[in-house]
Amino acid sequence: MAICTYKAIDLFRWLTKKEDIVILDVRNPKDFSRFHIESPYPFELHNVSYYDFMEAEEESVARVPSGRSVRIICAKEGSAKYVAEILDKHGFTD
Repeated sequence: MAICTYKAIDLFRWLTKKEDIVILDVRNPKDFSRFHIESPYPFELHNVSYYDFMEAEEESVARVPSGRSVRIICAKEGSAKYVAEILDKHGFTD
């Protein structure tokens, strides 16, 4: 997986162009329940907490769809980078 950073405007563009991406939100369930990414079109969204990846890496990776581009979001960039490194280690590609 090519690990790269992006800005909110990039995510907005991908969603409004209906690109075939999976959004992986790694915030904890409480924060996830307070706010979700929105789009004018349907998109695939998964919430697997950063802590889940820390505690049960294999099971957490198995919950992420493979074979498609994954965009990871979090409250702060560090958690997303951590999860991106794990997915990269498990053979996810961009």
